[in-house]
Amino acid sequence: MLLRFIDWLNRLPRRLELALRQELADLEEQIKMSYVTSWERFAREEGREEGEQRGEAKALLRLLQVKFGPMPPDIESRVQTAEPAQLDVWLTRILTAAFQNP
Repeated sequence: MLLRFIDWLNRLPRRLELALRQELADLEEQIKMSYVTSWERFAREEGREEGEQRGEAKALLRLLQVKFGPMPPDIESRVQTAEPAQLDVWLTRILTAAFQNP
């Protein structure tokens, strides 16, 4: 919406508008990417972090299943909602973990 407002304020003659459009297209081609706003970068970083955390949780659940068999739903839930630091600790501990019957 802000870009529409700026465009409305900055009305260019048709030939300059076409020249600007071409210059922007050339610039995008040179750097092989379009401009990414700060909020788009933030969203991408956030998505990447969430993806990494989901991947770590999935890996830990797989290792637990291989080592100890099917996991109860409450264990799966704890792993899926764990903080990244806790997942790191658990991923390290799985190497030496032993089954403890409560």
